Amino acid sequence: PQRQRLERIAEAARPALAATFGDQPDAPLYPPRVLDVGAGTGCLIPPLLRVAGSERRRREAAAAGEGGAGGHLASSSPLPMDYLAVDVSSGMLDALERIHGAAGQGAGGERGGGEGEERDPSLVLGNLPRIRTWLGDVESVPQFQAPFDACLFNAVFGNVHDQRSSLLAAALLLRPGSGRVVVAHPMGRGWHERLRAADAEIVPHALPQNAEKWAELLRGLPLELVDAAAERGEGRGAAAAAAAAAAGAE
Repeated sequence: PQRQRLERIAEAARPALAATFGDQPDAPLYPPRVLDVGAGTGCLIPPLLRVAGSERRRREAAAAGEGGAGGHLASSSPLPMDYLAVDVSSGMLDALERIHGAAGQGAGGERGGGEGEERDPSLVLGNLPRIRTWLGDVESVPQFQAPFDACLFNAVFGNVHDQRSSLLAAALLLRPGSGRVVVAHPMGRGWHERLRAADAEIVPHALPQNAEKWAELLRGLPLELVDAAAERGEGRGAAAAAAAAAAGAE
């Protein structure tokens, strides 16, 4: 089922989300920051909220068990993560805001970016965790948005203009040492290749097939491969084809 595939993709980001909460019993709980490239209508938001929420509860329970106060949030937001959706389609981001805006503060998400458009920078600033949006590609996200703990390319890595440039942009936006990039496709490589064969202009790139192909793609980038998950089955039965890379430099 689609939901289970999306859950597996969100789980691939768990190490980075868990690292943000830390292990000191009385330290503030800083919600992780997530960058979702090619977010579309936000299909990863529910599973990411579940993963981040479970890590926050784990940290609070561990702190309480050690005699601490259970930790305290560094902000008053109920959201367990700060999330930035990036997409080149304003229509997709509009839909995301309608569907998931209630999970943030106010009536909808925040919008920033926009090629050739003037937008108020205050729309993507602020310290409270919330759902935000950015119109553009990952290379257009400015450094003032960083650092992020996890960056996900879900069902979009074959569509980006340049895969290495996109990975480099993501790496430079990550938190050094603990940040993680997750590249995945919920329908698997076979489905992706059929789509690519049907429209190579929209889907110009293949997905890396194995760890060796990933090593070639990552050579010279400030990322290191930490996992290349194998697919199981084809089409609707395919597992999330995920590969994760962590920032290598402190």
